[in-house]
Amino acid sequence: MEVSINGARILATLENVPLFGTLNVTQTLVVSWLVMAIITGVCIWLGSGLKVTGIMVAAQGIAGFIAGMGGGAELLGMYNRFKWTATPGYGWTGIVVALLARRNPLMVPLAACFIAYMNVGADIMPRNSDVGREMVSIIQGVMMLLIAADALLQGWKQRMIVKAAKAEEEAQK
Repeated sequence: MEVSINGARILATLENVPLFGTLNVTQTLVVSWLVMAIITGVCIWLGSGLKVTGIMVAAQGIAGFIAGMGGGAELLGMYNRFKWTATPGYGWTGIVVALLARRNPLMVPLAACFIAYMNVGADIMPRNSDVGREMVSIIQGVMMLLIAADALLQGWKQRMIVKAAKAEEEAQK
């Protein structure tokens, strides 16, 4: 079997295939997403039955693997080689979506659609008005700032409640 990998394209020649003999499939394009999906499925299957203490680490590792494989196929599929200047900032977009979803997996698709809607609107907005694309970046930055401030203030509020409860407990003694 001879395999040639060019970017996100995998071309293969199969020899000595039962019932077919030599099967020449060099002209057939096998999208690497299929190969990556199979590899990911095998990795998840091998990782099943983990102990409870290792589930979080394994989940993050598997998620990182899936994201890396998807990002690699996306970037290498557009060109024949990796171009550092071609990265569109998927990592920062993922952080914004995660912050917007606030630890709720059911909200991730809605947050992703909202951010995608804003990004598409940012591409269309300069064509129809005098407002630049940077305005949407400013709005997303303010959203991130407000969400981070909310998390910070929640922690501060919790510390104040604990401090007041300790003071009240000592006053009762």
